[in-house]
Order: sequence, then structure tokens, then C-alpha cells
Amino acid sequence: HMPRVEVLGVEIRQYERGGTRVLVPRVVGQTESARQEKTRRTPSRPMTDQEFFQTLDEKAGPSYRLLLKLAEQEGYEIRWNATGFVLRPSAPDGSRASLVYGYPQDPYSDKKTRIQVYLKDLYDERLKDDLRDFIQREFSGEPGGQHTVWIQLLDLAEGEEEAALRNLLNKLREVLMLSNKIASSE
Repeated sequence: HMPRVEVLGVEIRQYERGGTRVLVPRVVGQTESARQEKTRRTPSRPMTDQEFFQTLDEKAGPSYRLLLKLAEQEGYEIRWNATGFVLRPSAPDGSRASLVYGYPQDPYSDKKTRIQVYLKDLYDERLKDDLRDFIQREFSGEPGGQHTVWIQLLDLAEGEEEAALRNLLNKLREVLMLSNKIASSE
């Protein structure tokens, strides 16, 4: 399906005067129609929970509903954005970090019903590694880049989902608190 592909280039012009060299980059290949298509695809308003759940099949809906219910019970802030939701636990000092992102099913991917755990906001590399190891061990998490681990929600054992998700939310809060302690003591 080609409309999702956009090829761009960068032209770099070089100007030199009196021993000073200046490089000026310019994006090449982004047509006005491509720019308009991208704008049309990206909603400017937050998605609602109803819109989110309408995109899910009957297997995925209950897993996401359970995750959001438990996050609310645990005091996580739930923010809806144009692409899904963000779960933000709070530390004792009142600060919050965006650690879990939930997206509706992507019809172009076989990676459906998964959440992203985003580690960039954690200050300590040992804590990031510990959390990454925990997610990979407990949830068969898939690395998704330097700061990301993916959890496939439908891979959770039936009947053990609530305990597993509660364990994840508690671990995220614990790591955030430790991370903030380390950052404030440095």
C-alpha cells in the first residue's frame, strides 16, 4: 500500500565568503499534495475513548479497557491525543512522566493490540535496563528502539491479565520514583 510512503531528499547548498563557509539545507521532494495528505491523515484534536474502542476488535477491547481501568485505580493520569492514549504515573513530588502509550489497531501492521513503554523520561540507565529486562521477562516485550519496549496485550494469559497489568503499573511507578530520587540527589 504505497500512499503511506513519502520519499524526501535534502539539498545542501554551500556558500563561502571571506573564509567563512555556510551550509544551508533544504527539503526536496515534499509536494504540496503530500503535505496536504499528511495534514489530512493526522487529526488535530484528541481521539475520544469511544473512537478508540470503535477501532478495536472484540479480542482487543477488553484488554485495553482493563488496562485503563487499572491505571485509573492506581492514580495514573490518562491523556487522550490524536493517535491514542498516554498513561502518566505520578512521583511523590507530583511530577509525572509519560511512560505508556496505547494505540488503536494498525490495519497496516501485524503488530496489533500492543502498548509502547517509553523509557526516555527515566534518568538512570540502570533503572531503564532493569525495567526493560522486567518487561521482556514478564511480558515477552519486544525492543522497539533505544527508549521503547512493546508489550503485546493479547499475549497475556487469560485469567492472569489483571494481575500482570497491575504488576506492570506498579513496577512503572516504582521505577519512576527511584529515577526521580536519583535525579534529585545528583
